Amino acid sequence: MREVRHSKRGQAAIEYLITYGWVVMIVLIIVGIGFYFGILKPTQFIEESCTSAPQIPCIDAAIGRDGWILINVQNSLGDTINITDVETRDFVIDPTGGGAVPNPFNVSSNYLLNGRKTQLRIYNAEGYAPGELIEITFNIEFRRAINTGTPPPLHNISGKIYRRVCDGDIKIIDWHLDTEDIYIEFC
Repeated sequence: MREVRHSKRGQAAIEYLITYGWVVMIVLIIVGIGFYFGILKPTQFIEESCTSAPQIPCIDAAIGRDGWILINVQNSLGDTINITDVETRDFVIDPTGGGAVPNPFNVSSNYLLNGRKTQLRIYNAEGYAPGELIEITFNIEFRRAINTGTPPPLHNISGKIYRRVCDGDIKIIDWHLDTEDIYIEFC
């Protein structure tokens, strides 16, 4: 009689495990289907941002499907600076389009007065898929524009962009030479 009673306990335990096992398996299948069809994309919960050091803060950025990355920054250092290079490790910069190009109408001048805004451009020849969320880490190399006879030391500021790729190409809407403010058509 003791064996019969023991097997009923075992049967109840097995029924319990099987019932909840089916529930867990159904939940896992539903979550898997959600990930497969893109309903539960983890990237949709990441907020778009552009961050860098407070000395040269990133105001905004845009990534075009044609490969151009535009970064709007402001000089908050207290002195005029000379931006010497902009680079990223996330892809190989096309040598014909990469580097610091703060002023699209006067590329010979990379000087940025204190408090002024400018636009830095980086070009990726591979381009991007529209709507794709891109993470780009960039580095701005600059010198203070001080006349001391010897060149001032180089400084580096890093920044990071999380941004969705625009459906179209990025265009400069308006450029004010008096304030050097740039208005860009973003996504």
